[in-house]
Amino acid sequence: MIGKELIILEIVHRYMEEYPNSTFYVDNGYTFRKHHIDAIYNMPEPDAEWIYKNPDKYKKESKH
Repeated sequence: MIGKELIILEIVHRYMEEYPNSTFYVDNGYTFRKHHIDAIYNMPEPDAEWIYKNPDKYKKESKH
């Protein structure tokens, strides 16, 4: 993983492992919760531009 956005993702992911009820607010108005960060972090190739996108884009799809 390269790029500052992916480094931030790594840091936020580790933090939320310890403090799962936390939120990560970005000054573009987006707020990420642990389930968003987990979904991004666990992608085969994490989205390097995740921090600029609506966190709801990363909701886990239901298996119905």
